[in-house]
Amino acid sequence: MRIIIIGAGAVGSAVAEQLINMNHNIVVIDKDPDRVQYCVSNFDVSGVVGSGTDFRVLREAGVTKAHLLLAVTGSDEVNLISCLFARKAGAAETIARITNPEYFEQIEVMKNDLGLAMTVNPDSIAADEIARQLRLPSAGQVDFCAGGRIEIVSVAVASDGPLVGLNMIEFRKRYGSILVCAIENKDGEIVIPSGHTAINDGDKLYITARPSGIINFFKKIKMYTSKAKRVMLIGGGKISYYLAEDLIDMGMSVTIVEHNQTRAKFLSEAFPSAEIMLGDGADQALLLDIGIEAMDALAALTDVDEENILISIFSKSVGVDKIVTRIDKRSYGKMLLDALNIESVVSPHWVAANRIVGYIRGKSNIVKDSKIDAIYKLAGGKLETLEFRILDDKKADYVNIPLKELPIKKNV
Repeated sequence: MRIIIIGAGAVGSAVAEQLINMNHNIVVIDKDPDRVQYCVSNFDVSGVVGSGTDFRVLREAGVTKAHLLLAVTGSDEVNLISCLFARKAGAAETIARITNPEYFEQIEVMKNDLGLAMTVNPDSIAADEIARQLRLPSAGQVDFCAGGRIEIVSVAVASDGPLVGLNMIEFRKRYGSILVCAIENKDGEIVIPSGHTAINDGDKLYITARPSGIINFFKKIKMYTSKAKRVMLIGGGKISYYLAEDLIDMGMSVTIVEHNQTRAKFLSEAFPSAEIMLGDGADQALLLDIGIEAMDALAALTDVDEENILISIFSKSVGVDKIVTRIDKRSYGKMLLDALNIESVVSPHWVAANRIVGYIRGKSNIVKDSKIDAIYKLAGGKLETLEFRILDDKKADYVNIPLKELPIKKNV
């Protein structure tokens, strides 16, 4: 496919990085020559310096023959205009990044009229991911497939827990319908287990089951924690806005700490049932004064990675059970996971990139006689889960065969 990416910032470069080995012809457009050069040097793509709203730049990038154009700059207006111009110039499909809550709600209704195949809101997607984690605090990462009927969650193996030493055959006998689809060991290596693979201290399991099955599993291993009732959000940006909506709908008590007076006033009007505190979320005395120790969960969601890390460390030190940390720089996220034992890290840029790449993979139709519905990336992108449907069982050579008899490749 010929793919044009307008905007070589965090989302655009993350998409380009994930598409490196998929044999697509990719062109990146950005006004900043340094961003373009970074993508060209690191991701084997072509680059054009300029604006996505400039017909000359779009033509130089080959828009007339483009199968897909992604407009993922930081400006909703630029993204929408770029998509409109690209469609006029001949691009087959377009995807726009939209972050303004008002735009996002209206554009979903007008998507067909605007010629958009898909809209992506990184902040809304990140908020949904955090809400799932707060509904099931025992898990580190929570994803779902089959329309929410199946969940994929991560669980850290405790050294004094009942899982250490069990192989997969014993695990199945003890825990029934829970499927261990992957194991990440202490060194960060991913293992797709066979029946004789054993669970070791320090492993992280990725398990799949129905939501009720996941809850029962955590109860059996004595790690179950009911959904958070009192949640503090540090930073009142767009992620917090979407997240507060979700959490209030779920019946949780929400406290938001925001340093900007105008934004705090807006949030208090938008969420009259929430407690909005004006102040610096990195001020430990303030957090103690407003009752951080009584919170079931905390989400550090400022725009500054370092601030979120410090807030998370402090929250852990005062006994907050569930902590979710917004991290945009991937190396910081790994540091939190490996060194600080803070397991739930969310990056709005990467969750948005994953959603876009999943759509592109689906368009590529990489599985014969099937249609890809969704792709999920786990373990920092080292593990991929594919959801697809069999379209024509007369042509497919893998139907009506027990899974144990299928000639499946190793590590699948």
